[in-house]
Amino acid sequence: MLYDFDQEMFKIWWEDTYEFARENAREGSTFAAECLRQYDAEPGAGPHPRHTLFRIYCYATVGKRDAQGNFLYRERFYSLSPEFYAEYTRRVKSYLCMLARDLLA
Repeated sequence: MLYDFDQEMFKIWWEDTYEFARENAREGSTFAAECLRQYDAEPGAGPHPRHTLFRIYCYATVGKRDAQGNFLYRERFYSLSPEFYAEYTRRVKSYLCMLARDLLA
């Protein structure tokens, strides 16, 4: 959703996610290193929420805090436009209906 509605915020999220994966790789995570290699090896790869690197490492940004313990990005996630939340609701509803159809079929 954020990718579609707020490219600037998604870019911040992506860059933080990429750096978080790099930190994990530097600390010895072979999985993080492999995710980074896969991303870097893709011709024309660009920041995208469907990339494995983002799906696995995106969670850290939402809870990231500064030295005083204040959330760095959380307010940006909560202050998105009403249009964003309307589309978010529509997509969640569509996804849940698809899951229900699959379960009941």
